[in-house]
Formats: sequence, structure tokens, C-alpha cells
Amino acid sequence: MESISPMNPDLLNCFDDFKENEFKNIEKEINLNRNMPFAFLGLGEIGEELALYMFPKSYGSASKGGCAFDNKEIDESGNVVLAREIKMCSLDGSKECVNKECKGTKNIGHKAPAFQEKCIYCKGSDFEVKTDSRCGISVKPHIEWAINKDILKEYVLISVKYDRGSESIYIHCWKVMCDNEYFKDYILNQSKYGKGGSCNCLPYSIDFHLSGPITLFEIELFKDCNKIHYYDLSNTVHDAIPKYNKNTGKQLQFQYTVSDDPFMENTSINYTENINKFKLKSGKNNCLGKVRGKTTRN
Repeated sequence: MESISPMNPDLLNCFDDFKENEFKNIEKEINLNRNMPFAFLGLGEIGEELALYMFPKSYGSASKGGCAFDNKEIDESGNVVLAREIKMCSLDGSKECVNKECKGTKNIGHKAPAFQEKCIYCKGSDFEVKTDSRCGISVKPHIEWAINKDILKEYVLISVKYDRGSESIYIHCWKVMCDNEYFKDYILNQSKYGKGGSCNCLPYSIDFHLSGPITLFEIELFKDCNKIHYYDLSNTVHDAIPKYNKNTGKQLQFQYTVSDDPFMENTSINYTENINKFKLKSGKNNCLGKVRGKTTRN
């Protein structure tokens, strides 16, 4: 992809402030080595600020909690005419020590922050990296405001990932439209069969790609510069459906409505032309937004 328009200066300034803080936080996490995460915390607030610059006619929620739209546009009478939910997550999750002699509760490896280089228990440096960060989508508010009242129009989903090779922060932003057929079915299926009140939408997962994400921008933040890979906030073209998860490299286990594999000759296929070849969610066995399991304290 190539950038087709200059990025909003306010957006760039926000990225500059963000990266200055996060590069410092990454160094702090490495050097302190005290099992305290510092990098990429508070992304929800950052995402909502970015949305204000992405959509200049929009306003925030004026709330420090939930119970309000993350981003909205109002008419002259103060009525909300369009609302958005903003979800920003880091794909650099905590990691687990893989030393067989260094196990915590229930034989689970002791956890460490993403950028900490040593396990505080065994001093080892071999870890299993977790990549299951997600964008939580609340089911009941979605049904009320997107399906019943048609006020909530879209979700802006933003992923953040640090590239250790290039020492850069890669940010990918999409929008998912609430009237997308698969996305709507995804929410309703969770409402009917799920044990929890939210859908755990993981960037680059099956449900994510079949919900019709549309890339708005991709930017790479370096300490001394930024590289815009793509920028078009008015984009309406769905991302191609990939065969592999970009974050993990693993093949996505899609279920098809056709006998032939749609990826027979390609590693990605056009969304609009092929979405009907993929099964919609149906039934309680297809719920990803489950209740969080019991946590352990290591």
C-alpha cells in the first residue's frame, strides 16, 4: 500500500508525543527488571484522542468510565447523529518463562512484562510470548445502539506492535462498520449463546477479518522519524481476507460454505467477492467471547 494523502498534523503530533513516552517506557521496563509493566498502558485513552484528530467534527465522551460513546458527532440541537466506539490494543502481551524448573501456580510459567529481559525468579531469558491481546466489544450496548437505534455506526480498531528488529512501533488502524452482515451475526450469536457479555475481537483473527475491516492508516514510529505506509480516512474498501494470521504467522482455520478452498491459488482473496464462501457464526459452540477464566497469582 502507498500513502495517498498527507496525514493530519494533529494526528502526527499525537503520535510524536505517544512514541516519545513509549520508547522511554520500553527502556524503563528493560532496565528496571522488577516485573512491572510500563509500555503501552492506557491505550484506550490514546485511541480516543487519536479519533478526535481523525474525525475533526467529532467529540469525546466527557466521561472517565464507560456509559458513554467513545466518539460522537452531534447536530445543532445537540442530538447524537453518529457514534463510534474506539478500541486500541497492544499486541505485545506479557510473556511466560519456559524454564521447566521455574513454574508458578498450577505449573504455569512465571509471567514477565513484554520487554523485560530476565525472569525475576530463575534469571533465565527464554520466554513464550503471548499474542492474544484483543478489542472487547460489549454485546448489549451494541445491540441497543447499533442494531435497534442505528446510532452507533462503526468501530475504530487500532493495534500497536513493537518491532524489535527495526526498533519501531507499528500502528495499524481499521474501521469495522456495524451494518456488516458477518459482524452483526458475530455479535448476535454471542448475545444468544455466549457466557460473557462481550466479544473478544482479536486483530488478525478469523472473526476480525470476516467482519470486513477497512484500513484507515498504517504508520511506523521510529525514534527519529515516522514512516506512513498508508493513510486514507475516507477509505471504503475492505481489506483482503488473508490465509495466514499476520501477527502469529499461523494459518487461519476458516470454515467454508463451498467445497473448494478459496485460497487454492492465493494467500489472500478479495473480501466482497468471497465473503459468501465463509460460514457465519451459528450456535453456542462458535462463541469466542467467553467468561474470563479463573486467574492465578504467581
